[in-house]
Amino acid sequence: MSSVGKTDVFTVNGSTDAFCQGINDRGVAVGAYYDSAGVLHGWVRTPWNGEIKTVDAPGASTVVGPQPCGSGSAGGTTIYGINDLGEMVGHYWDTSNVEHGFVLQPDGKFQKIDVPGAALTSGGAVNNFGQVAGHYVDSSCNSRGYIGTPKRDRDDD
Repeated sequence: MSSVGKTDVFTVNGSTDAFCQGINDRGVAVGAYYDSAGVLHGWVRTPWNGEIKTVDAPGASTVVGPQPCGSGSAGGTTIYGINDLGEMVGHYWDTSNVEHGFVLQPDGKFQKIDVPGAALTSGGAVNNFGQVAGHYVDSSCNSRGYIGTPKRDRDDD
């Protein structure tokens, strides 16, 4: 891309650093920001009024701690993707600093993602069929990719 026709610049209140990490076809954007204590918080921004709402996963840590299998420290919630249905995907660190992926439904229903046998799981993107792409870390600290397909209710008449 050689040029951009229009750029919307915005800040997230209470942030020291903010990142826009995903956008859907309706222009709803998602990302994360660091607060003054270094804890991550997810956010979602509506294009029609520019309103930004903070999203913290249930059970997410509120302090920064050491990352298992990684260097540095982390804590909180981050959102990486949103589909056209409004399903958001990301990951969070719990109070033991274990990383879990998640899907947040438009109705507020929260679904944790833990790949079976994984030490850590992260959600990265979600398509309009609800499939989640992400990565996980195994017990030997090796990173692997995954695609998760949701279970769907169906009638067996």
